[in-house]
Amino acid sequence: MGLRFAVSANASAPPCHNMLDAARTAISLGPSPMSRANYRPAAAVECISKYVLKSITMLTRHSCKLVTVSCILLAASAFSANARQTISDLTLTDLTGKKVHLRDYRGKIVVLNFWATWCAPCREEMPLLVEAEKTWGPKGVLFIGASLDDNKTRKNIPEFVQRFRIDFPVWTGATADDLAKLKMGDAVPDTAFLDEQGVIFARVRGEIRKQELDERLTWITGDRSGPAPQPLVIHLNE
Repeated sequence: MGLRFAVSANASAPPCHNMLDAARTAISLGPSPMSRANYRPAAAVECISKYVLKSITMLTRHSCKLVTVSCILLAASAFSANARQTISDLTLTDLTGKKVHLRDYRGKIVVLNFWATWCAPCREEMPLLVEAEKTWGPKGVLFIGASLDDNKTRKNIPEFVQRFRIDFPVWTGATADDLAKLKMGDAVPDTAFLDEQGVIFARVRGEIRKQELDERLTWITGDRSGPAPQPLVIHLNE
């Protein structure tokens, strides 16, 4: 069982209780709906450490339940690694040939859409994104289109951009490896929603619906006090 220590069932929660809750749940798909508004990965890890120390000092003071130290420390370690993974980055090329980095847009809410000129659902979806950018762009949301076209079809990108009148940044050179790195699945279209810290808080695999897009952007641009949107929606099997 390993070393164990006591945690009072009735003890008051430490000041960083909300951060602890965020840390506990971030090991899976990120912070829980009730904690996302306060979610800061580094602070959450710090609060787990404070929680462990506080709990040890309660050993002789309270009626308690036993919790293994190893479990708490394992959770802290797992969360720390997960936090590093979910702070997303991507290096591609814009239409002028210049290298661009997703990390340069920290501080902004980003809608990152993966598509390709040869993808029929992408062609169906793109007008929705173009119209959505007209609504949400003035509210501070940045839309980015990342193309998975390879050397054989990349020449079709300018015509695609012109055809759909895409005004937001278009990046080229995305690959299946990039999709896997961001946990986006293995097909397009895919859409990731990133908060100001660069953390993906929601993913839609497959052609996104207007309601899904608006729901996620309404929540992230608001006070985030209500339940968070579903973190993963999959349409690819439909």
